[in-house]
Amino acid sequence: MSEHMRLFIAADLPQAFYPVLQQATQVLHTNASHMRRTPQRNLHLTMCFLGEVPPDIAQEIRHWFAALPGLSRPARSARIAAYGHFPSRKGHTLWAGLEVTEELMAFVAGLAQGLKPWVAVDNRKWVPHITLARDAQLTRAMNDLLPQLPVSPPATLPGITLYHSQFTKSGMLYTPLETITE
Repeated sequence: MSEHMRLFIAADLPQAFYPVLQQATQVLHTNASHMRRTPQRNLHLTMCFLGEVPPDIAQEIRHWFAALPGLSRPARSARIAAYGHFPSRKGHTLWAGLEVTEELMAFVAGLAQGLKPWVAVDNRKWVPHITLARDAQLTRAMNDLLPQLPVSPPATLPGITLYHSQFTKSGMLYTPLETITE
């Protein structure tokens, strides 16, 4: 029997975001006793986590995703506008928050609805964010660091991708399966 595939849908990041995220991560790292940085190659804006699915279902989802209408460039506009953290067992998950368009918010809600025939979807409101680090132990309060953390002007998310996520000895490997743009 074939192995299940761990899938998620994410927006790829514009090149203009990387220097901003690198600067923010450096500020956070300087003010943490411990944190596991997200490698730059793995930075993305998760829209929908599908979890583990059988290969035949993964193929059906891939065909469904490839047939989705894309979003116009203006609808894919986003900017890094905030920072925060979620608690976790080993510390905090540090993130950069994005301001996105109403069209993108509606698109993500539509993804969740469209996936219901195949997977159980999270019904919580989508919070657009990019995970910068996990297991962080900050030495200063996040609110004290906010003035040092950069924001970005609006930029266009280049595409929305269905990814296959695999655990490897060298960390997470994200393989793009399908990408949609306009």
